[in-house]
Amino acid sequence: MELVGMFAGGFIALGLISLLWEALLFAKVYDDPVRAKLASVGASWLSCSAIAGFEMADGGPYAWRVFLIYFVPALALAPFAVRRGRIDRKKAETDRVATSPRLGDTAI
Repeated sequence: MELVGMFAGGFIALGLISLLWEALLFAKVYDDPVRAKLASVGASWLSCSAIAGFEMADGGPYAWRVFLIYFVPALALAPFAVRRGRIDRKKAETDRVATSPRLGDTAI
């Protein structure tokens, strides 16, 4: 039952940290929203796992098992990130088509 709580907490933490990674870095680095969102999920998995490994060590050696504990919520979060990225990609494409000049229009 303890693992269920870890997975639920990991899902919430990964979701929030991935939004932070995306807003601060990956939305500016990648042109494709799907790649940006997946990269933010991967970066949040690594950063949350690294922090939790020190926190769960409790004076002992580094707790490497947290990379597996946070991997399951990262896998659960990835389809949501892909879906959000596809929605953003479609929105960007429709905005680009709506603002592009039509054939025959001349600029003055």
